[in-house]
Amino acid sequence: MRQQMNAPVSVIWKYDNRTNQITLIKIRYDGTEYKIVRIGLHYTEWEGRTLRHIFCCAGDSCFFKLALDTKTLFWTLEEFRNYAHHLVE
Repeated sequence: MRQQMNAPVSVIWKYDNRTNQITLIKIRYDGTEYKIVRIGLHYTEWEGRTLRHIFCCAGDSCFFKLALDTKTLFWTLEEFRNYAHHLVE
């Protein structure tokens, strides 16, 4: 199920200055914590005068499109897909 949204989320992430890499570790959305397994795509876009970093990443059975607002440093979940209901038991 794919949901377009604009929901604030909590994100645990780290930056390594030696490798100049950002690692997203997990997010909390709707009272549930999701571990980030892989970051697929990262790009930037301008919204007015504010630069936003967009991260497309995957959990165990979910897809997330996250946005980091560089003006406020707030994270927003823009898209969420849960593939768990497609799995056969």
